[in-house]
Amino acid sequence: MALPEDRRISIDLLPPPVQKFVSPSAPVRTKVMVVQGAIPMQPRDHLLALYFLATTNDERVATLIQGAVAQMPPEQIQQIVRNPLPNVVLDWLTTLFEADEALLGHILRNPGADADTYVRLAKGASERLCDQIARNEALLLQSPKIIERLYLNPNLRASVADRLIDLAARNGLVLDIPCYAEVVEAVQGLGVLDAASQAAQDAAFSEAAQDAKAVYLSGAAEDVPLGDDEDEALDEVAAELAEEAPSTPRRPAHQEEEQGGSAAARIRHLNVAQKVRLALMGTKADRSVLIRDSNKVVTRAVIRSPAINESEALGYARLTSLSEEIVAFIAHKRQWTRRYPMKVALVLHPKTPVSVSIQLLAHLRVSDLKMVARSHSIPGAVTKEAKAMLKKRMK
Repeated sequence: MALPEDRRISIDLLPPPVQKFVSPSAPVRTKVMVVQGAIPMQPRDHLLALYFLATTNDERVATLIQGAVAQMPPEQIQQIVRNPLPNVVLDWLTTLFEADEALLGHILRNPGADADTYVRLAKGASERLCDQIARNEALLLQSPKIIERLYLNPNLRASVADRLIDLAARNGLVLDIPCYAEVVEAVQGLGVLDAASQAAQDAAFSEAAQDAKAVYLSGAAEDVPLGDDEDEALDEVAAELAEEAPSTPRRPAHQEEEQGGSAAARIRHLNVAQKVRLALMGTKADRSVLIRDSNKVVTRAVIRSPAINESEALGYARLTSLSEEIVAFIAHKRQWTRRYPMKVALVLHPKTPVSVSIQLLAHLRVSDLKMVARSHSIPGAVTKEAKAMLKKRMK
């Protein structure tokens, strides 16, 4: 199923006595009476008449009609949506009553609700609605995009997210989720959990993802705008992320708990599947903890998160504790390597592939080439090439 581009409905869906009140030839005054509810008709017919008028008149009329529908008694709307309705009308109602969780639940239980409606609602659904959508496995398998949207919704319980990934994998679906293979690997490694264990994991993930949920629901951007001096702006963000030096010893977990249970400690206590999901949908602060995780599945998910921007990637490029795989991923991401500070950071990183470092040397300023030539932490082939380039430029 898919919603049509043309959202109008046929006038034939209305009883003949109602058609004459909403037809293009009907007087404007009569249409206004329909909107005001001044013409007696069945509630379902009234709703369809309002929808017909909303989609066949200008935006001013449509706005007026939306207000009229919003003022209809909730019980009446709930009764209407329990009966057959065109998919476009059901979808329209979800936009008018997006804050009414109970009504949305009734709409999604209507057999006429379209998969496109599920996809749109899945992105911002409450925990209760997420549970309801996740139970419709037949529709999920027909429209995998619903699973994709649900998975990245922070309101989806961790145990339900794992079940959906397992459902998709068992049915041979390849979802458009970053690092999907790693996600499946992490979920399938959990084994079978009892109800108590699932509840505990749900609670742990919900607590760890509170900040992510707040950012997600507010729609706030995490990116840092670059000013006129982009080098300085990128350096500031990189400094924030690189505050923890690789040599700094990590406090034992029990000490972190005694000091109030920091957000970082809560994240470290999650299982691999939960860390992977948080890496994909969490905040920059979440990712700054997870990028240092010892499990390569987790760090792969972090670096492939759709939320990472250039400034954040620069901060990661300056963490010498990163694995070679992650450094190589950054080095081959053209969107990130086009910035000068990233070129410098990669050349100075001891795990950047030598071939990549040598290619980037050609773009460095003399002052940075000197710094590379003096470095004792990067491969000798890179420092040797930097010295050779300096000689050529100094002639």
